[in-house]
Amino acid sequence: MSTEQGRTSPIHPVIILLFVFTLVFIASGTYLYLQRGKKTGTLSRIATPTKKPTPTPTPLPRPLQHGKGSFSISASSKTGPTMTSLELNPYDPAMGAPMILRVAASNTVPITSIAGTMKTDKKTSAPFVFSLVEGTDMKGTWEAKWIPDDTYLYEYTLTLTEKSTNGEFVDTLGLR
Repeated sequence: MSTEQGRTSPIHPVIILLFVFTLVFIASGTYLYLQRGKKTGTLSRIATPTKKPTPTPTPLPRPLQHGKGSFSISASSKTGPTMTSLELNPYDPAMGAPMILRVAASNTVPITSIAGTMKTDKKTSAPFVFSLVEGTDMKGTWEAKWIPDDTYLYEYTLTLTEKSTNGEFVDTLGLR
C-alpha cells in the first residue's frame, strides 16, 4: 500500500501575501519620499552657493523744521529749578554754524548754574554753560551757544542740568 503524501509548502500562503504587501508598502513609501525630496531640494548633496545680499542703505529720517524751534516744558520735579520753555535757533544748524539755546527757568532760591550737552550721531559734546540774559537768577532766561561738529541725522538729544542750593533738575530732550 502506497500512500502518497502531498507536499505542502513550509510557508503558509497568508505569510507570503503579508510579505509581498510589506514590500509593496516599503517600495511605495520610498518612492514618495524621494519624490518629495526632489521638489524641496533636501536630498541635494552638493551645496549651492547663495547669492550675497545687496546691502540697502538705511533710510534717512524726516527732515527737521527750519528756523526756530520752541518747546514748552513741564515736569513733576518738586525740588530744584523748574524749566518752563526752550528755544533753539536755528533748530537745524549747519555743520559748524552756531545754535543759540534759550531756557526759561525759575526757582524759589537762586539758580546757581545751567549746563547742557548735545548727543549726536557719533559723539556727545563737551558741556556748554548757560548765562543769565534776562530776569533774575530766581526767574529768568538763560542762553548758551552750541556748534555742531557731527551729524545729527539719527541721534539728536539735548540734556540740560539746572542746579541750585535746593536741588538739581536734569532733563533729556529728544530733538529728533
